[in-house]
Parts: sequence; C-alpha cells; structure tokens
Amino acid sequence: MSQAPDLAARVRDAALLEGDFVLSSGKRSSFYVDKYLFSTDPTLLRD
Repeated sequence: MSQAPDLAARVRDAALLEGDFVLSSGKRSSFYVDKYLFSTDPTLLRD
C-alpha cells in the first residue's frame, strides 16, 4: 500500500501556514506552504 497520502498529510501538517500572505507576484493568498519547515525535518526526509 502506498504511503504517499500519509506522507502528504504529514508535510501539510508541518508546513502549511494559514493567514494573509503577499506572494512574490504581488498576489495575496490565505495559505502558504513553507518548504523549509518540512525540508529540515529529518523524519519527513527519511520517509
């Protein structure tokens, strides 16, 4: 069985931020995925 859905949920839990963000394009977003929050988590990288 694939572990991809579980891993995706763990990445979301670790890195999904909710709020009011201004993106580099100037557009606004109510959420942002900060890749550094999960790319520095050894347990997520191992899986």
